[in-house]
Amino acid sequence: MPDITIEVTEAELLALQIAAKDPQVFADNVVTNRARVVVDELAKTPGWATAKAAAGASADKWAILIKGNELGLVGFKTAATVAAEIAAADEALAGVPPTAIIVNPDGTKSASTDPKHYPLSAAQFETALILMGLDRNDVEPVINRIFADNAIARADALGRWRRLEEVRRDSDLITALRGQPEFNVTDAQIDTAWMQAAGRPIL
Repeated sequence: MPDITIEVTEAELLALQIAAKDPQVFADNVVTNRARVVVDELAKTPGWATAKAAAGASADKWAILIKGNELGLVGFKTAATVAAEIAAADEALAGVPPTAIIVNPDGTKSASTDPKHYPLSAAQFETALILMGLDRNDVEPVINRIFADNAIARADALGRWRRLEEVRRDSDLITALRGQPEFNVTDAQIDTAWMQAAGRPIL
């Protein structure tokens, strides 16, 4: 059986000798009791039934624990494994905007594949337009037509367009452009161009 060895100071050993006749037995009981508590808590989780079924009807709780760990079920992974997975995911997510990072139930992180989670810079949006077979110069005529009867709204829209720093997939601008004849593209085509411009893979 595996051994766990700990080092204590003379003062700490004295404290344990005051608390128990045999400090080693006391320490062993603390560790094994903590392990029992962990298993008892896992028995209340959804993954326990899966692990139990895989371990077999005759399996005791320790065998079920081992099977759950082998299957990589949520809650059954060691803390070191979870920490390594989180670190690997963080490294893989370098450059992904915070709005596009999803925290999974087991604590790991992954990148969203939803274009709404990837705001584009002005330069990236221009790239998306080009990928859709469009051009930045196509936008202003559309704005002029949309607000043809409202000079103030037209000036405001043109001003915001010319000072554009960021565009979101679900923004009013995209909704307005989507309905115009110059922008004869499907939502799927927009999504594909959007994710390519954002530098993310297409699923």
